Amino acid sequence: MRNFFRFAFVVTTLLAVTGCGEQEPPAAPEVLERKSFAFDGVAYELQLPVRGRVYAAADSVRISDFSTRAMQFIEFKKAQDDPGGNRKHALKNGHTLTYRVDHDLGGGSGGTEGELVGRMEIGGHALLVTCRDQKKGRPEPEWCFPYLGTLAIVASPR
Repeated sequence: MRNFFRFAFVVTTLLAVTGCGEQEPPAAPEVLERKSFAFDGVAYELQLPVRGRVYAAADSVRISDFSTRAMQFIEFKKAQDDPGGNRKHALKNGHTLTYRVDHDLGGGSGGTEGELVGRMEIGGHALLVTCRDQKKGRPEPEWCFPYLGTLAIVASPR
């Protein structure tokens, strides 16, 4: 009888400590918003995490600030040449990204940096796309695929 009470005490304690077998609630989904930008006379928009910021230069647009410490960004430029690469990814918006990827560009205190450089055509405009990621372990520059799949032209010169 004494062993039964010891066993019941141990089981009760373990259930209390582990939360009675309940699983951890799923992480809250990322809050997205439409970000707009323009360059080379064309206005684009895509859905990105709220914390992303758009930085425009004369010949490019960089969207970054996704992470407070690690290097992570998407950059768009007008594609002059083929950046090379034999990988292809079909995006949700129906366009195809042809790209190459390097999972080890070196790194720093935020971890190893990886980079994806590719080309996609959207509405007759060729874009050079660069996605960068930095993390401890293997970086995943492919993180940008779901966001690139929302890229659309809002206005184009006629």
